[in-house]
Amino acid sequence: MVTDRLENANLYFGLSKDIETGLRFLRTDAASELSVGKHDIAPGIFALASEYVTKSRDKCTFETHKKYIDIQLIVEGCESIDYASAMSLEEITPYDRANDCTLYDGDGSEIKLEPGSFAIFYPEDAHRPGILDGISMPVRKVVVKVKIA
Repeated sequence: MVTDRLENANLYFGLSKDIETGLRFLRTDAASELSVGKHDIAPGIFALASEYVTKSRDKCTFETHKKYIDIQLIVEGCESIDYASAMSLEEITPYDRANDCTLYDGDGSEIKLEPGSFAIFYPEDAHRPGILDGISMPVRKVVVKVKIA
C-alpha cells in the first residue's frame, strides 16, 4: 500500500509502466472532470469515477481485488480508508470473479484522504473505503484500475 499527494506521484512511476500511466492520467484536468462511470485510459487501464456520501465504519466493508491494482484519488471531500493485510482478516464473501472482489471483516489501520491525495492498493492490501472523517460528507473519487500482468 502506498499513500501520498498527487504532486509527488512521480516518485512512484518506477513501480510499473501501467501505474505510471495511471498516475499521469490522475494528474490531468480530465481526471477530475470525469463523469460518473467507467472510462478507458489505455489497454488494461481504466478509471471509475464515483460520487457518494461517506458512512460510519460499521457500514463499510474491507475488499481486495485479484485482477487489478487500485489507485484511488480523492477529487472532492475527505474520507478515511482502513487498510490491512488480507491474511489478517476474516473472509465474509468469497472471491467474485465478475466483480473482481473478495469481502472481509476485521480491523485495520486508518489513513485519511483529502483532495489531491491518493492511495495505491495491491491485491494483498485489503481496504475499506468510504468511511466518514469526523462527519459524513459528499466525496468525489476517481479510482484507476491497473490490470495485473
